[in-house]
Amino acid sequence: MPVAPAAAVPAAAPTGAAACPVTLGWSSDHCVLSCDFVLLPKQSSRDRTVSAPVPASRRLGALDVLRFCAAMAVVVYHYTGIHGLPVVSGLGINDYRGTQSSLFPWLYPVSQYGFLSVEIFFVISGFVICMSGWGRGLGEFFVSRVIRLMPAYLAAVCLVEVAMALMPFPYHRTKILTGVTNLTMLQEPLGVPDADSVYWSLWVELRFYLLFAAVVALGVTYRRVVLFCVLWTVGSVIAIESNSELLQNLLVPAYSPYFVAGMAFYLMHRFRPTAQLWCIVGFSYILTLHLLQARVATVEGELKVKLSYSVAALVVTAGYAVVGAVAVGRLGWIRGRWTAAAGALTYPLYLVHEHTGTALIAELSRRHLSPGRCVAAAVAFSLLLAWLVHRLVELPVAPRLRRALLASLAEIRANSGPEGVAGPDQVPGPEPAAAAGPAADPEPAALSPVPGRLAVRLPIVRPGAVPVSDSRKSE
Repeated sequence: MPVAPAAAVPAAAPTGAAACPVTLGWSSDHCVLSCDFVLLPKQSSRDRTVSAPVPASRRLGALDVLRFCAAMAVVVYHYTGIHGLPVVSGLGINDYRGTQSSLFPWLYPVSQYGFLSVEIFFVISGFVICMSGWGRGLGEFFVSRVIRLMPAYLAAVCLVEVAMALMPFPYHRTKILTGVTNLTMLQEPLGVPDADSVYWSLWVELRFYLLFAAVVALGVTYRRVVLFCVLWTVGSVIAIESNSELLQNLLVPAYSPYFVAGMAFYLMHRFRPTAQLWCIVGFSYILTLHLLQARVATVEGELKVKLSYSVAALVVTAGYAVVGAVAVGRLGWIRGRWTAAAGALTYPLYLVHEHTGTALIAELSRRHLSPGRCVAAAVAFSLLLAWLVHRLVELPVAPRLRRALLASLAEIRANSGPEGVAGPDQVPGPEPAAAAGPAADPEPAALSPVPGRLAVRLPIVRPGAVPVSDSRKSE
């Protein structure tokens, strides 16, 4: 007798199978329980451990504002708190340091601590790079860093070289080869002078990227970031104690606590604050206060000034506090298009302000402008240059550079078979999806879903009847 179907009953799918309905049918002597299913391919370890990146729409306006304020503090520091003004005399740079307190008696006591804004940048960088690496493969992480750093940097180096060559300037002009070497961003390890003094911090950043790339290569997860923070902190302490030049160059112990604290703050932001993360931040903060003594002493020796360690510690503490407030969501009300604009200007402003602005101050001082107007004009000029670099270089170049680098990445993957030679089905060429934006490194070709049907036929046993299985046993 044909089986009469009953209504489908939805059932929960087992692990590794898609959700499917269950169908029940029956006849006079049996019933049939059947269900259609689809077996899904086994989830890779990368899929299980790497979360999706934080959506771009969740941009943190407070961080953008903090970065911009830190960049402006560096600008004011370079114009009024370190070199003084090339306004009063035509003597060398050493004579300008003695004029700062007299030219800006109300500003100099504050602006001379502007160099500590770089430390705050490092805390923010730990936060942002951890966020940027989440959900990305190693290749895409490399591409994101290149397109973020290089276009503005190359433009800034060219602007600085032009400023030093064409305008009256209180510094010695650099050699052509020095400027060319600076284009690599590797002048520090090569022993070549920086075209602009602020570029020293970029080499610190690059070493952080190199270390964090190990986490990105494995897949960024909560556990791995915490482990990385702990291992980097322990390694930094060992590097200081052993006085090993190799370890100090690799692990950057003088600045590693800032990056570690920034990464812990990001984990608080992405997940929630925990005692473990607060311990990481607290330990990093204590190391920061210890290392800050040497940093202040170094600046005092280089600039022949007297600084207060207590004030320096207060500045760094304020930076920690603001990033921590961002991490726990206390500053979420700071948002808007203006915050994104401020964040976009930060990096170009940091790169172009010092030599170009000081050159403008030197020129305006010869036209007998007051010191305050010279500084105001230099700040406005630096902001204009930063906007031009962002508008004319970063915005048009970054998308093209991204597409080119992702196409190159696809070429490498297409020609990286088991023997390192492209197979017959590996035709080199850009992947169509590469231009869409960064994505995780592709896994090996996944198995297709396998459809199937499971049916169970059950006999209907009436009262008094002998089950088939029992009758067979009696035989």
